[in-house]
Amino acid sequence: MEEKELLAQERQLHRRLQEEERALQAERKATEKALREQLLRAKKAAEELRRMQAAE
Repeated sequence: MEEKELLAQERQLHRRLQEEERALQAERKATEKALREQLLRAKKAAEELRRMQAAE
């Protein structure tokens, strides 16, 4: 392979790596958001259960 071809391939691989890193970061962010929302719902449900038990 010529140097130009190697450089072009290197740029392409670097671009693909960056795209994959961005996709993983977006996926991680979405997962963290979903987990925070799930935790908040669980906390609210636990608080509601405590209120119901206290009212008995």
